[in-house]
Amino acid sequence: MDEVEPITEEVIEQVRRLPAVQAGEAVIARGELSVAEVVAQKDKIRQVMEAVMVPGTHYGIIPGVSKPSLFKPGAEAINVALRLAPHYESEKIWHEDGHLTVVTKCILRHIPTDLVIATGEGLCTTREERYAYRQAKRRCPNCGAEAIIRGKPEYGGGWVCWKKEGGCGSTFPVGSEEIESQPEGKVPNPSIADTYNTVLKMAGKRSLIAAVLNGTAASDVFTQDVEDQPVAATVETVRRVEGPPPLPLPRSWQQIKEYVSAYDEDTYKTFTAFGEAARRRLFPKASSSKDLTKEERDELFRRTARAAHALRESVDAAGFPPPSTDEVRQAWATAMDGELLALEGEE
Repeated sequence: MDEVEPITEEVIEQVRRLPAVQAGEAVIARGELSVAEVVAQKDKIRQVMEAVMVPGTHYGIIPGVSKPSLFKPGAEAINVALRLAPHYESEKIWHEDGHLTVVTKCILRHIPTDLVIATGEGLCTTREERYAYRQAKRRCPNCGAEAIIRGKPEYGGGWVCWKKEGGCGSTFPVGSEEIESQPEGKVPNPSIADTYNTVLKMAGKRSLIAAVLNGTAASDVFTQDVEDQPVAATVETVRRVEGPPPLPLPRSWQQIKEYVSAYDEDTYKTFTAFGEAARRRLFPKASSSKDLTKEERDELFRRTARAAHALRESVDAAGFPPPSTDEVRQAWATAMDGELLALEGEE
């Protein structure tokens, strides 16, 4: 094997004169950046946001917050662009009741120079409401599904194991101890240990985003107010602030059918029976829909779409039970400008 020549002072000096090394030492030695470099840094963050980041994945838009909220994938994209590597130091605090608190420090280092750019701290604990509690639902004694709902009085009241939620359809009377003795609503999480790893990762994520915002001038573009909300929660936040998005009017007969048949087949039959009554009331000279002119068909469609829209707005398709005949009648009354329709055979 050939002998390795010792590193001489001359070799060391040659290495020090390499452009990359000189540039690195210059960065370390300098006490401040120029104004132009600060502006360029902020511009680079914006360029990364526009070219790489996807709303809902890298950052989120939250009503009432002036800046986009930076998510973990967005912080990682900034780190790649600026050649930064995160290093973590975590402290775990175990509580006597089984809860865990994690405090994490993230240290951002510049990969080419190993220079510490910034630090950020994040804390997460299983005492936070999302981890400490869960929503308990009543469980069916027969099939075990958490699908127990209260039935409407006109359907006998009591309790129903709802099939649309995976239940078996069993019914239970009011006062049923096996149903009403079960806890419902917010209860302490009996499986708190299942959240330990989540809390550890969340503390690290919060510290990472804090460090990125602290060290890269990204706070000029992003905030951290809701950085740990997933996309679904973000959408739910929008709904809590602004209400659910308005349901659009159907634009075709197929959409009308989809709106109404979302309940059940009987509701759709009742709805179409009222539609026939509306046709007879609006165009008494026509013996069937085939006899209508184009203008009359358009008018019938407009009324039917309004009725389907009114029904869906007043009765949630995911609710139980499906709309009653009177509820369908009232939806059609909305479409008929307040006029109540009668089905064949009704007085």
